[in-house]
Amino acid sequence: MSQPKRPRFDLSREPWIPCETLAGERLELGFEDVLLRAHELAGVHDESPLATAVLHRLLLAILHRVVDGPRSRAAWEALWSQPRFDEGRTRAYFERWRRRFDLFDPERPFLQVPRLAEVLFAERQGKQAELTPARRLALERSGYSGAVHLLDHGGDDAGLTPAEAARAMLGFQGFGPGGRILNDSGYPKGCPLRPGAVALARGATLHRTLLLNLLILERAQPVPGAGGADDLPAWEQDTAATRTKRAVRGWLDALTWQARRVELLPRLTEHGLVVREVVTGAGVEPEGDWIEPMHALQVRDEKRGPEAVRFDPDRSLWRDATALFQASGAAKAHRRPQVCSQMARLVADDVLQGADALALDLYGLSSSQAAIELWRAERMPLPLRLLTDAERLDVLRQSLQAAETVFSALRGSVWVLASTALASGERSPDKKDIGALADRLAAGPRYWAALGAGFDALVRSVGNDEDTEAALSGWTKRACRAARRALDEAARQLGPNGRALQAHALASKKLAIELAKLAPTPSTPPTQEGAAA
Repeated sequence: MSQPKRPRFDLSREPWIPCETLAGERLELGFEDVLLRAHELAGVHDESPLATAVLHRLLLAILHRVVDGPRSRAAWEALWSQPRFDEGRTRAYFERWRRRFDLFDPERPFLQVPRLAEVLFAERQGKQAELTPARRLALERSGYSGAVHLLDHGGDDAGLTPAEAARAMLGFQGFGPGGRILNDSGYPKGCPLRPGAVALARGATLHRTLLLNLLILERAQPVPGAGGADDLPAWEQDTAATRTKRAVRGWLDALTWQARRVELLPRLTEHGLVVREVVTGAGVEPEGDWIEPMHALQVRDEKRGPEAVRFDPDRSLWRDATALFQASGAAKAHRRPQVCSQMARLVADDVLQGADALALDLYGLSSSQAAIELWRAERMPLPLRLLTDAERLDVLRQSLQAAETVFSALRGSVWVLASTALASGERSPDKKDIGALADRLAAGPRYWAALGAGFDALVRSVGNDEDTEAALSGWTKRACRAARRALDEAARQLGPNGRALQAHALASKKLAIELAKLAPTPSTPPTQEGAAA
């Protein structure tokens, strides 16, 4: 009797990575064709920003191994001068490691632990591992998210195709929550990418994008051990991930880090190969305080110290843009993503032209403990002169500070508006009632939305124009106009009665007084923080 054919899904060849051509067409490709056709592609874009971020990290890990480096600026420059990736070296790499890219290989399934249920049974002293519906690997569609997906009609039993399961697994391993997790009695930390927004430089093609983010491997950069003999991607390591804590061995190890162990359980159905259930458990935890090189750091609260710049439902990410562009200060209170520091050095050495138009893509989520509040992908312009010109960066910093100052004035004026509207005779309204009404009037969100629409133009102007003071002045005027309109709209919600009109008049007067103090001042001399690599 013939044995049933074992399931296979070769991620190096099977179409599963969502790509976009330069003509705007959508198609799916395997790892090998993505690299061989990178010069023909605009980029990799999955509907999940979490999967998109991890897909880029895996492509970078593969590319590092294909080119065996780069280990010097000269080696990086040689790659940059080529119009496409070397076909012979690319195909040779995949031929050598083809089996490790099989999603369902019985001995080393890609980024998984074979027979994980048996492993967990032994670790848990005879307690059976619980299975998870495969669709819950997609954090945006699982119980971790409170969002409603109008176009997602499949329940937990619907299962995923191999391509969908692979992409969902990547987001789960990169951004999974910490705390109590299934099949583990401890409290592991959240996955390494979860705390912040993952930053990727974006070029005109995927070929350029991957090279811009291909960090030069030196023994101490971008992390200790980078490029060493032990610095290998997960699929080249001798054993699958275990429940352990260990030091990060280098950049390739970090790019393919498995903070969660997973095994996909495929079934052959009348509709083809489907993954309905998975086994999951805690995986490898980095020793010490791991600082992800794709995150930017800043200090919002002196008591907490430096934290990763991240998405926040109540705060637009562009408000923290200077943390993405500025080099580390003397006190290491902030740090831009490593890709920005490397590009700054390449610009200073005339390898990259400072006027080239690039973009910075940011991927991530906002969460409250395990619950996901939002997931997002954003893009902002990346004029390279902002990475090297301290005076320009200082103008951007002043512009963003002006926006915050105007917002503070608006907030105070809305408080006057709300308190006057609620006043009754000589009795002052309760502060909680004033705050509740001020929040309902939503002047702040309107202000930031109106101002955010002009942020890209501000960055391009500060990064490229000769007259940066005009950019600062124009931005400050835009902020003042946005504040006045936000206040007027808030007042209209109170209706046309006499008290509301009086409240609007008093609030407008207060706002005018505060905005009159905001005449732009010349830039202060730049500090060492501005552009040092």
